[in-house]
Amino acid sequence: MAKKRKETPKEEKVLPTPEFLNKFEVVEEETQRAGKKRMRVVNQRWIDIYYRKNVISRNNYHYAERLHHIWEGTGLRMSVTSNMQPTIGGSSKSEMSDFAAACVADYNKISRLMGKITFGIIRSVVIENNSASDWARHTRRSKKAAPELLRIALDELEDVFKNLNSK
Repeated sequence: MAKKRKETPKEEKVLPTPEFLNKFEVVEEETQRAGKKRMRVVNQRWIDIYYRKNVISRNNYHYAERLHHIWEGTGLRMSVTSNMQPTIGGSSKSEMSDFAAACVADYNKISRLMGKITFGIIRSVVIENNSASDWARHTRRSKKAAPELLRIALDELEDVFKNLNSK
């Protein structure tokens, strides 16, 4: 009796809908596999949208990405159980890796070096993925001034990153 071969299912390409393409920008990239491509959304977060629409400069975007990578490195993604304190603490260093501990230290140092208002808008837009106008509404500030406040806060973040290792 001959064994039946299992047929491998062919991968069907799932394309985004026209409504999705109207809202987000999708780029097709080459992968490491020969002839394979993948699709990636490039403006899914608010900071990406602000950069694509030239609300913030390239330097502002770069330093916002650096802060986001530090936040990701802490291993403390936003969840229902996290608190909304500007600094992180409460977990023992034995429970986290050296890299995560260094990221927590850098994050806390950045939050201390920045002002409360400027770090609040940065945290809201970069880490919590809210729009600047949402932050303005929550803090009872002018929605029209929110993009300018975001630019000022990102400029301050750039200064903090330049002086981070010196202090």
